Amino acid sequence: MDGDVWNFTLEPEMEEGDLQQAAWAGRDCILFLIDCSSSMVELKENGKRCFCNAQLCLEVVCKIYRQKCSSCSSDYVGIVLFNTEKMGNEHGFLSIYVLHQLGLPDAGKVKELERLTQKYSNIENAYGSGKASIEEVFWLCSMIFGGCRFRRRHSSMFLFTNCDEPQESDINVKKRGVQRIRDLKEKSVHIDLQPIGDNHFNYDKFYRAIFDDDEVPDDAPEATENSDELFNRVVVNYDRKWLSVATMPSAVKLDGRTNNMVNVATNFFDPMTGEKLYRFEVCKYQTYAGRRIAMTFQEVDQIAHFCRPGMVLLGFLPSSRLKVYHFVRHALFMQPDETVTKGSTVFFMALLTKCLERKMMAVCRLTARQNTSPRLVALLPQAETYDAMGVQVDSAGFHVIFLPYADDLRDLSSIGNIQRETADDDKLVQTMKRFVNSFRPPRSIGQIHNPALQKHRSVIEAFVLDREQVEPIDDETLPNKEHIDKTYGSVLSSFNQLMKVEDVSDKRKAKRKAESINDDEGSIDLRTEAKNGLLGRRTIAALRNACALNSVPLYAGQMRKAEIIEAIGNFYNV
Repeated sequence: MDGDVWNFTLEPEMEEGDLQQAAWAGRDCILFLIDCSSSMVELKENGKRCFCNAQLCLEVVCKIYRQKCSSCSSDYVGIVLFNTEKMGNEHGFLSIYVLHQLGLPDAGKVKELERLTQKYSNIENAYGSGKASIEEVFWLCSMIFGGCRFRRRHSSMFLFTNCDEPQESDINVKKRGVQRIRDLKEKSVHIDLQPIGDNHFNYDKFYRAIFDDDEVPDDAPEATENSDELFNRVVVNYDRKWLSVATMPSAVKLDGRTNNMVNVATNFFDPMTGEKLYRFEVCKYQTYAGRRIAMTFQEVDQIAHFCRPGMVLLGFLPSSRLKVYHFVRHALFMQPDETVTKGSTVFFMALLTKCLERKMMAVCRLTARQNTSPRLVALLPQAETYDAMGVQVDSAGFHVIFLPYADDLRDLSSIGNIQRETADDDKLVQTMKRFVNSFRPPRSIGQIHNPALQKHRSVIEAFVLDREQVEPIDDETLPNKEHIDKTYGSVLSSFNQLMKVEDVSDKRKAKRKAESINDDEGSIDLRTEAKNGLLGRRTIAALRNACALNSVPLYAGQMRKAEIIEAIGNFYNV
């Protein structure tokens, strides 16, 4: 397989000669379409608070905005309110208000949504309720997506409504509305309907056109008024299925005077003449057999070049041959892209189906980029699975698992077998089996959030949104001790008895604090302490201030403690 087709990118930096643009380049655009009819702004009570369905939808969208600000800052989002009394769009469509045009989410938009969702009556007071033409609603959305001046990678539209038959009295408007939906689908805009309310939502009356082949699937979502369930539905449908290590953003250096970003430039200079050196004039070396082997940067790059980038199939092996100790680095996940290679989906699904049927995996040689070393990888097949609510849990594709070379495996033949007492160990093993089989985490993998990232985001949000207090986070990595003691207390007690574990109080002595030293500059006798070798106990700031009081000359470059102590000794000749 040619590397230009697959275009694997494992490292963040790109080669200077790599001019090909990735086929999936562009921005993701999400447009939220919220119904504000009289039934959507009607007051409801759930025993805890008063709310309306439109308020519920805006709360979910506000969470999406906040999530986008921290995780997907390059995605464009927008909000369109329809069935409003107030009109606000550049095309003059009645009862349609564009709250946010497609753009990057920011603090101002989040504050506006939070203000609208504080009370259920804020939405009705601000925009009112009316009757919009469903044809004009989808027509406006089509023009919003078509007016984007940037390349769109993926476009989605989420429709929140409790009305399953808009314009029930006008058949012609309904037909034109269905045609507008099909026009959006032809423009690769994915339409996702989220029914709101507590009544049954009948898709066959109008909205069956949003599904493929105009057939309503059996797992179509039911109407709900649960904000958490609605939020999870939206996240599952728009969220990317890519997996990568999430880290906190690195610090950015700014100019203290202008608050502009500072660009760091690195230059090489000749230590003898002070002349500036160019990249081709600098060499790298490696010591071998007592000699320095010098190489230029170009030669170093050429050494790493083995073959053309791409993936080459070497053969097939049973999936059982893949062991846990073969893990050397995190795996990738591979899916076909029909826009890059025509027919790749058919080939990919045929290979995946046969590998799953025969329980086989493909072994390949992967060269990610031009100057990267080739790696052995195993393509482990994975079938598509759904949960009880019809939400996709696992995607169909291959896990690209990196395999170790022979040099990476250690020889453990020299390690002898450890003798053990059979009777006691068997009891311990059986008890440990009971514990392992019964002890399960409360959440599955991929549902536990990183508490450091959550706290970092909460602090940033408090600064940006001008909040007086930081929103507390729920640390999902902490164990629930009460639940563990209640559910697994008997298993743990039997395990502790076999291991002979006793409660031992910590008798370790606390580390003795270092003697505090009074760093009063006026009370430091530099001559006496320099003669007795006591200046090392002072801080750099105290030494510099004492030198200024005693007229001990210091140069601007003397910043280290050893240099300051040496200058004091030279001044007093000690």
